[in-house]
Order: sequence, then C-alpha cells, then structure tokens
Amino acid sequence: MDGAESRPEQVTLILEGERHTIAVPEGETILSAALGAGLYVESSCEVGDCGTCKLRRLSGAAEQDNDMGLTDEEVEAGYVLCCVGRPQGPGLVLSDER
Repeated sequence: MDGAESRPEQVTLILEGERHTIAVPEGETILSAALGAGLYVESSCEVGDCGTCKLRRLSGAAEQDNDMGLTDEEVEAGYVLCCVGRPQGPGLVLSDER
C-alpha cells in the first residue's frame, strides 16, 4: 500500500472569523473531521438535504455525494455541504461568511 494514498488532505475552515486547519482523511467528510478536531460546524440532517452545514468555498475543490440542500445559485457560487463534502486535492478553504 502506498502511504500517499492514505495521507489526509489539509482543509482550512474560516469559522466566525478564525482560521482553522484540519486534516481530512480519505473517505471522511469535512464535517466529521471538523467535529473530530473539536470545531463547531452547524449541522442537522447530515445527509446533504437541509443545507445547514453549507460553507462557501474560497479556493480548492470538493466533491459532494448530494447537493440537494443547496440552491442552483449556491452551487454556482461554490458552496459546499460539509456533511457530505470531501476535499479533492490540496488548498480547500471554506468560510462560514455569507
């Protein structure tokens, strides 16, 4: 097994004006990693339907299993649902500022 395959991605979350960098292991959601790091990200359904955990993407890329909780405008603006979102490569920065 190649060690690089299991290396977690570093994700920066800007929550209430404070920057936090967390490690998100492959296959884990951003919300799960944030909660595991002791950060509070508002959430509710945890399946991508409600939109409560959306954060605005400032840079980088993320994939989502489901984006039903986002409007078309939010998808176009780069919002990510943390409960079903996973980083796709380095440099993902998300913010709770609307």
